[in-house]
Amino acid sequence: MSKSFKGLSTRLLAGLEGGALKTPCEVATWYILPAIRREPTRVMVRELSLSQRKAADKLGLTHAAVSQYLKGKRGRSVEIRKEIMEKIRGAAREIATSKDPEVVTEKICQICRALRASMPCSYEKRSLHEADNVNRKGVTSTYDSNRTR
Repeated sequence: MSKSFKGLSTRLLAGLEGGALKTPCEVATWYILPAIRREPTRVMVRELSLSQRKAADKLGLTHAAVSQYLKGKRGRSVEIRKEIMEKIRGAAREIATSKDPEVVTEKICQICRALRASMPCSYEKRSLHEADNVNRKGVTSTYDSNRTR
């Protein structure tokens, strides 16, 4: 099992938990994203001394969601490795000090890609590799270019 996802079983990450096939996006939505949101919330409130309301505003969350993240009621099924936690702390600091709302999306996506890249699902790894080859205009630079030649 991947060290990034200590709290999740290999079967769940492979999409087989509960008998129904779960896509990598479903796993990310239900388990990974809440864990990713949990950590910047904790950093902002506990380490950077932002109020829960201010952290909620910065992260685009409700005050109730921030409260649940801090109490461990949300996002607790995934333990995050130290090197990813350092990225999260840096992202939380940037989000806390930035006035640009797009910084939140950019930083959360960077963290999510780093976590998802270590998933044991080969389909997910291939999808992430291909996505990294897509430039900002939506044109694939390497993978699709080679396929059309």
